[in-house]
Amino acid sequence: MNLDLSSSYQLLNEAMGETESHLHPSEAHGLLCGIVCQTHSEQLPFKEWVAGDALSAKADAAISALYQEIKAQFLADAFNLQLYLPDDDDTDLPKRAEALTLWCQGFLVGLKLAGITSQHAEADVKEALQDLAEISKMQYEAVVDNEEDEAAYAELVEYVRMAVMIVHDNYVGTQHDQDDHVC
Repeated sequence: MNLDLSSSYQLLNEAMGETESHLHPSEAHGLLCGIVCQTHSEQLPFKEWVAGDALSAKADAAISALYQEIKAQFLADAFNLQLYLPDDDDTDLPKRAEALTLWCQGFLVGLKLAGITSQHAEADVKEALQDLAEISKMQYEAVVDNEEDEAAYAELVEYVRMAVMIVHDNYVGTQHDQDDHVC
């Protein structure tokens, strides 16, 4: 994890500690990523969904900044999305695997809250969503801190990142197409 992402993760962790929801920062990031898959997401009460009703100024600023950052990463053509996960150097592998499961759970909940279903999705999107659901149920307690599991974790993080980009592109593209056909 680079220094900017690591410090952003820590700031989000601190901000989430000041909310009613007390979501794990990875789960909060995943939730916002799922919500951003809805074209008109800024019209949704995403701050309340992430933080609860009582929102401190610090949490409000952190969530707003993160929301804008996620939107910018999705709009970039270079698959820039970075998952908010604990730093590899400071956190043991089972804790990072747990954070990845929480990230996936948050993403799937964010999609649901934004009113996105897989009902009319293409086969690759349905498969990606099924895979993300399976990853969200991963038995992270069984992960061992060794080279083999470390490599598997790195591949899984990259797979999640690419699957999320596919899901986002499918729904945002579909919504833009539908918006273009509205008279």
